Amino acid sequence: MMRPIICFTLLTSLTASAASGNLLSAIPVDEQAKRADLIVIATIRREAICDVKGKSRPCFELNNVFVIRNNKRKVRVPIRVVIDSEIDELNVKCCEIGKEYLMILKEYKNSYFPFFGQTSIRQLIELD
Repeated sequence: MMRPIICFTLLTSLTASAASGNLLSAIPVDEQAKRADLIVIATIRREAICDVKGKSRPCFELNNVFVIRNNKRKVRVPIRVVIDSEIDELNVKCCEIGKEYLMILKEYKNSYFPFFGQTSIRQLIELD
């Protein structure tokens, strides 16, 4: 199976990406990966609503999940990724249903969040 090699190559190549003026994008992907609870490659199954601190937040439910690293040992199923945060820098504009993504996530009360906002979710490109 080629996924582990592709994942390693993807993670190491993303560390060289240029930083913008946004503080969150200046954090290298390898550092994000070290501090994450869960790193996966997954397909977006459907849009959902997640309860976060008593508030409804938009999120995505994942499908076809390939776990690269799990630091928590117990993955909550179904995996839901909250994309809306009270902190603007952590809001994520992403994700089409049926597309595949690399996600670097932090777990909080049965939901997962992109650990460093937009820089923690990358769409994978299909090679023909």
